[in-house]
Amino acid sequence: MRRNHFLAAVLVIFAFISLAFGLDLTGKWTGTSGDGYPLVLTLKGEAAQVSGSMLGADGKTEYPIKDVKLEGDVLSFTVDTEYQGAPIKLLAKAKVGTDQLEFHVETSDGAWSADAPLKRDVKQ
Repeated sequence: MRRNHFLAAVLVIFAFISLAFGLDLTGKWTGTSGDGYPLVLTLKGEAAQVSGSMLGADGKTEYPIKDVKLEGDVLSFTVDTEYQGAPIKLLAKAKVGTDQLEFHVETSDGAWSADAPLKRDVKQ
């Protein structure tokens, strides 16, 4: 009986390791916040080597993501952007699914936040 529990635990650990190292986040992820703002992330990479950018509110400017971390199925990063000429730091977190991110973004001072599911564009 103990052997079965040990084997089950080992299989679960391998499954989580495979999931963490097998995450391919490459692609364009899009959605709309509850207040109508389009949210667009362009990501490159797998697991611990993720980079990319976030489209600004003007719909034209790409801001690089920084301080990227992937812990389990949660991706987090920061974005240095601007709003009406003033610098703004955004803090973002996303729960990673196969073809969807449960995305949350907020200003570092907490004055604004938005949540939205982002879906991976199928056309690459």
